This record gives sequence, structure tokens and C-alpha cells, in this order.
Amino acid sequence: MKNALLIFAALVIGFILLPHGKDKEQADDGAKTEATPVQGSLASVARQHDLVLVDFWAPWCGPCRTMMPVVEQIEKKYDVHVVRINVDQRPELAREYGVRGIPTFLIFKDGQLVGREVGAVPMSKLTGHF
Repeated sequence: MKNALLIFAALVIGFILLPHGKDKEQADDGAKTEATPVQGSLASVARQHDLVLVDFWAPWCGPCRTMMPVVEQIEKKYDVHVVRINVDQRPELAREYGVRGIPTFLIFKDGQLVGREVGAVPMSKLTGHF
């Protein structure tokens, strides 16, 4: 219960302190937060690559920003195709895949969904699905 309250407090503080409604997806510290454009359905993208990590995120989300370097490390270290989906720009995809909280990570292997993780999780939790 204590952990749940701490996570909730971090989310609320992150939501209040981080900028909202920016046209460009760039953090105040200048870090780029580009999202990979998704052409067609996410399922077709998953079928085109052996291993796909989908990151549902938003620029105002503190835990999402915390996970950015982790996702970048995974992309460099593993042979994985990363797709970043801004839920503010693509709410239909978030609905389609049942995303209720962000960050949400979906892991596809050989076109099949093999894992789902929600929140700021350790790298090992994500790579454990590989």
C-alpha cells in the first residue's frame, strides 16, 4: 500500500510540474522525445520485425520521461525495433491495445504479443520478455 501511495504521489507531482500542451515534443531540458511514426496497424509493424518494443507514452508523463533512457539503452543493446506512441496524438491505438496507464510497454515477438508492462520498471523486467 505504501508503494502504491508513493507511485500515485510521483504521478501527481509529475503531472503538475511537467509542461502540458507543447506543440513540439521536446522536454524543457532540451532532450528530444521523438515518436516513431506508426504507419498502418501496430500489428503489421510487429509482423515486420522479429522483436518489437512498443512504448505508449506522453511528454507530460514523469515516469515516461524516466523510462526514456532505459528504452534507448534497450534499443542499443538488443536487436529490437522500438516504436514510441504518444497517447495524446494516437488515443485510438491506446484504446485498441487497452492502455489504461502510461508508460505502457508491449513486447511483440514474431508478430505475437508476448509481454505487457505498465509503469517505470527496471530494464530487466522489459528484457525478460525477449
